[in-house]
Amino acid sequence: MDILDEGITAGVFHMPDAFLAVTAISGMGMRVANWYDSAMPYEPEKVADTYAEFALRMTRADA
Repeated sequence: MDILDEGITAGVFHMPDAFLAVTAISGMGMRVANWYDSAMPYEPEKVADTYAEFALRMTRADA
């Protein structure tokens, strides 16, 4: 939450509700443990990079 608040204050993040964004981002990350299996065609780095991109898009982060 602090990171999102700092980003909003700095003008880097632009989201309608920081609390809802942090719950969505953390929920997204926690669900990986439920579905990820090493037999899947996804390397952990690919999942992490893609989820990071999702989180940045969710916060409408400046490039």
